[in-house]
Amino acid sequence: MTNTAHSQRGWTIKLGLALASSLALLTSAALSAQASPNPELPFAHQADEAGLTHQQALTMQKSVDSYLKQVGGSQVAVNEIRLDDRGSSLLLPLPGEKKVRDLEASPSTIQDSGCSYTYFCVYSGINWSGALWRWSDCNNHLMPTRGTGSWINYQTTGTRVKFLDAYGVRWMDAGAPSADDVADFSWVLSTKPC
Repeated sequence: MTNTAHSQRGWTIKLGLALASSLALLTSAALSAQASPNPELPFAHQADEAGLTHQQALTMQKSVDSYLKQVGGSQVAVNEIRLDDRGSSLLLPLPGEKKVRDLEASPSTIQDSGCSYTYFCVYSGINWSGALWRWSDCNNHLMPTRGTGSWINYQTTGTRVKFLDAYGVRWMDAGAPSADDVADFSWVLSTKPC
């Protein structure tokens, strides 16, 4: 074999190895990009752990963004908005689900409700479904939903919630723990959970 033929064969082998190596790197990068959550989405890793597809994560973020424009606050989880520094928050159901899932729930959360101990919780839907507002402070809170919803008073034992209309306190619950799975909020302007 001549030096020129040997040289061309060596060059061809090196080129083939370089191409194979480049292809392997590109394939690896493509597979890695498919497997990892979108870094442009806040809480993408949490969305991935919750089992959301990329499209569901986008839908969830659009919903959170819409609520942020309406109520303010700051996003603290893939489906949660902290409304103030007193512990008030808004928790949203994940796409395709009727009830909220607190992805960072403590053991003191009423199972399947998202309502933690010492909180008063209002749900936009009946049977503790839909968006969930949680308050733990003794302030008037504007009723965030209208029509029929539900609520849970999971504050300290005996703590009562006042339901106010345009004229003042119209009704009070019996005291914690108490709940109503089908509540008429059409007349409620605000609540005071204490």
